[in-house]
Amino acid sequence: SIADCPFKFYLQNICKIEVENKSVDYIDQESLEAGEEIFYSSKKRGTEVHSYLSKLFLNEMTLEDIPKNEIDKVTWAHNQSARFQKTFEIISERLIKFSFFGQMISGTPDLVFIDKNNEIIVWDFKTGIRHPNDEAGYWFQLMCYAYAYINLVQFTPDKKIELSLLYLDQKEVVTKVLTSNEITQILFTFWKKTESLDQVNPSHCSQCNYSSICRKGEKSSHLA
Repeated sequence: SIADCPFKFYLQNICKIEVENKSVDYIDQESLEAGEEIFYSSKKRGTEVHSYLSKLFLNEMTLEDIPKNEIDKVTWAHNQSARFQKTFEIISERLIKFSFFGQMISGTPDLVFIDKNNEIIVWDFKTGIRHPNDEAGYWFQLMCYAYAYINLVQFTPDKKIELSLLYLDQKEVVTKVLTSNEITQILFTFWKKTESLDQVNPSHCSQCNYSSICRKGEKSSHLA
């Protein structure tokens, strides 16, 4: 939330205000009957698909065990990992705790590939339609996981880490390659925003669950 908007972070984590999620689960039955491909986002479905992928990568499940309505997307995601399968250790849904500029935090990456030379690739799976302008939080999360491993294996500043968002419904991979120094600097810039939680990022308002109780974005300028 700090990546999305500092004031959102304030409402969510300092004030502990809970609001209803804006996402709507839906299936267009007419389109379904017409055989058209449908994109929809659902927290329950997302959890299920993540579970299938995690078990598949950990060899706790086979493709034959995947429900027919998800097999195509899961198979696509699994095939994207072909170049890592033989030489990389696969870490899936494993909790990691680490120091984040003096604060202890924890998280659970969807998928991390790491080899004996400390080459690291971090993946995050997404269901639903991609919205490129609303990915700041996703990249922040991936960089946090990369930052955890950077400190765990003591990377040099120029060491490169590959971060990828995999949009399952659209079969689209979006990748960024950053050095450990770049990741550290970007995350520190975000962390500094916790010192000014009255800042608002208006570009996030249309996707924010707190927009119904927040009017600061209407009179604030965009964050740098």
